[in-house]
Amino acid sequence: MMLDTSIILANRTGLVVAPAGCGKTQLIVETLKQQPTGKPFLILTHTTAGIAALKARLTRNSVSPKSYHLATISGWAVSVLLKYPTLSGVNRAHLVNPDYTALHTSIAQLIANRHIDRIITATYARVLVDEYQDCTISQHNLVTQLSRLLPTIVLGDPMQAIFDFGADPLPSWTDIVQAQFPVIGQLNNPWRWSNSGCSSLGEWILGAREYLSSGQGINIKDGGPGVTWVPMSGNHQRDLPAQVKYQYSLRNRIPNKESILIIGNAKRPQVRHEFAQRTNGIGVVEPVDMKDITGIFTWIDKSTGETLVGKILDTASKLMTGVGKAVLLKRILTIEAGRGKKEPTAVELSAVAVKQSPTANNILALFQELKTSSETKVFRQTALSAIMEALRLCSTAQMTPIDAITRILEKRRHSGEKRIPTIAIGSTLLLKGLEADHVIILDGNCETMSAKNLYVALSRGAKSVTVFAANPVLGRGL
Repeated sequence: MMLDTSIILANRTGLVVAPAGCGKTQLIVETLKQQPTGKPFLILTHTTAGIAALKARLTRNSVSPKSYHLATISGWAVSVLLKYPTLSGVNRAHLVNPDYTALHTSIAQLIANRHIDRIITATYARVLVDEYQDCTISQHNLVTQLSRLLPTIVLGDPMQAIFDFGADPLPSWTDIVQAQFPVIGQLNNPWRWSNSGCSSLGEWILGAREYLSSGQGINIKDGGPGVTWVPMSGNHQRDLPAQVKYQYSLRNRIPNKESILIIGNAKRPQVRHEFAQRTNGIGVVEPVDMKDITGIFTWIDKSTGETLVGKILDTASKLMTGVGKAVLLKRILTIEAGRGKKEPTAVELSAVAVKQSPTANNILALFQELKTSSETKVFRQTALSAIMEALRLCSTAQMTPIDAITRILEKRRHSGEKRIPTIAIGSTLLLKGLEADHVIILDGNCETMSAKNLYVALSRGAKSVTVFAANPVLGRGL
């Protein structure tokens, strides 16, 4: 359907099914333009990065800030609970390491108890919830309680429901979501692609979505408009160089400013990192927890001397090439013994300083020297920045290493990844919600490339899609 604000304004409750790139954000914008002066709409989404993107679009379209209140579901829940600490039983101490499922449950119960009905209805005119396919059961229950008080429309796409929230799972789309919010419309104009002059690719992706949602899979042997299948041999040592070479050839064919997202196996980050190691000018999109590198902050607390230096160099080797751990550890011993025949480098002197005095400042200096060394190439800039930022906190705020990295990761969790490189590599879980001119899928047959993940991957590219796969039949099984 074309953009039509009546789909929202004429219904008290309902669901707008919104496939990727089909104008969901613009529908929200146009709806708010029709909002008469008076009480604002409450617009809820999941991340502050999503809020920033939506707010930027609203500002570009001259939508009055008085017509809406924009918040994350969790952020809005916390703000209301703190306004009524006696009724909710929540205080600021509960928010040090928040249990968001419990917080969502608390606000749903507070609303269900009808203590704040008149406050909510006096404050907001209507509720819109974006990216509803990512709402967990506790969040759905909260929105359901709001819908008792206010007209509530949710927007989302079940084919993009790829997250697993463990103890707080996603509700059944058919039995729970649609039972509460019946479908009132579906967007089907591929604006992302038509705006890029590639309408036929957009139509192909919408068609692929229908096949994938029915469990049929798709066959890309003959490609499609803007779609290229590149056969894989199944031998990683042959396939990886071919993928890197293809990526360079694509970069040479497109304008410099055009962007590329490279999507790899979600369960094999080491393969994505290896691709980045072999490629210049590419950024690795990191998971929020960065578990493979944040362990160094535990070692800072419990080890010293050569052991700690070795752990630091192990971590650095996961972030940059050319660290040379074995040679550097030998050089430390030589320098300390005064037997060196050549002048020590800045990296070597920093490593000696850490061994002799393992302060946060000295460790930070070692990472800085490694970063700027002519011998190294950083391929995980985001992870390195998080480590260095946490080490600065240890020094300036006198925080423990664990507390410092916890604070940095929590800050990034709320702010989202704001500086995605022009050429970036990640998984569907990390790149969902982003778009680029071109997308390269490194293994369309891998175990994590289910129908939903495949659709998310395919729909990232506005101008071209390339899929490496041994078998051109893709996406069987949701």
